[in-house]
Amino acid sequence: MFSVNMVYGAFRIVIALISGVMVYFLIEAKLLLTVLKDAADLYVFIVISFASGFSETLVPNIVKKIEKK
Repeated sequence: MFSVNMVYGAFRIVIALISGVMVYFLIEAKLLLTVLKDAADLYVFIVISFASGFSETLVPNIVKKIEKK
């Protein structure tokens, strides 16, 4: 019934959603892009969250850099 491509596509969408939410919280906590937190522009948050959702390596790399500090 379900093909491998359908499952893979759904999995990528879930990862994109999680990545977008993680970037939003990292900005709100002032751990990432602190300049954007002071701007308080909702559209900037939306664009960065959208970009992080399509980049599968953006959020994991940021978390690794934060862990090293």
